Formats: sequence, structure tokens, C-alpha cells
Amino acid sequence: MAKSIGVLRVKQDVDIQAPRQRVFQALVEETSAWWGSPYLRDEAAAQAMIIEPRLGGRLYEAWGEHEGAEWARVTAFRLHELLELEGRMALSGAVTGVVTFRLEERGETTRLHFSHHALGEVSPQVEQNYIKGWRDLLMLRLAAYVEKGVKYGIGHPPPADAPVFDELGAPNM
Repeated sequence: MAKSIGVLRVKQDVDIQAPRQRVFQALVEETSAWWGSPYLRDEAAAQAMIIEPRLGGRLYEAWGEHEGAEWARVTAFRLHELLELEGRMALSGAVTGVVTFRLEERGETTRLHFSHHALGEVSPQVEQNYIKGWRDLLMLRLAAYVEKGVKYGIGHPPPADAPVFDELGAPNM
């Protein structure tokens, strides 16, 4: 059965109680501390989620020496302000997308403006799972890590109230 073409649209704003530089550092340099199960392509092999913080850098899941899965490439980068990624972001099939993180300082708080748009073999269920997954990753896990030092990333159990996914579009995010 042929898959139909669909669109994925996720847009979220997250307020994190920390300076913009700290949020950006956690987002880009400490990704493995907050990004973990079930948002991995291979949970058993995953050793790190790595963002190479430069234009043309990769977002990838490292499984060992010279092993892993590329999720996306950095297509726009401005230190402490902007990270834009282009790629499949672990979606299966013929699909491409753009993920954007924009950080806005608001006094003692940083507002993270986030969007993920993709086109391809994306069902409505997959879109709903990505909406829930990004909310969990950013509003709960990233915020908890930056604000309280709580790790829900690789090698740590997910939060007790993490969303549960069915098999359709369950991550491997």
C-alpha cells in the first residue's frame, strides 16, 4: 500500500529560568544530558546525541567508533541565538524537514521559540507523536536540566510523566 504525503507542523514556545547563554549551551553542547529514551534510533547502542555547533555540522546519534545515525545538518547558526537543522530527524521514509531553535532573552528567563516542519510520508498520528515528543524534550527535560540539573538523557530513566507512544510514529523520534 502506497503511503500518502503529509505535513508535520510543530510550534512551541518554552520559557526556561536561565540566561540565554546557559540554555544555548545545554541545547547544543550538553544534548545527551536531556535527550534520551524513547527519542533515539537505537536505544541499546546510543552513547550520545551530538550537535556540532557550526554551519554544516551534524546532529547525530553516536553508537560507537564511527557508528551511529545522522538526524540532520546545521543550516543556520548564531551563537546563543539560533540553531537551524535540516534533515529527516529520525522520520522514516521519504521525508525532509527543518527544525529551528531561536532563543530570546527576557530578563532572568529565556524564551525558546521552537518549530519543526516536515513534508513527506508523515501520518497524522506521527505528527501528534512528534508534538508530544518535542513538548516532553523541551518543556520538561531541557527545562529540568537547565533549571535544576536533572538529567533525563542517555543513560538516565525518562521522567515518570513522559508521554507513552503507540507503535505508529513512536520515536525513534
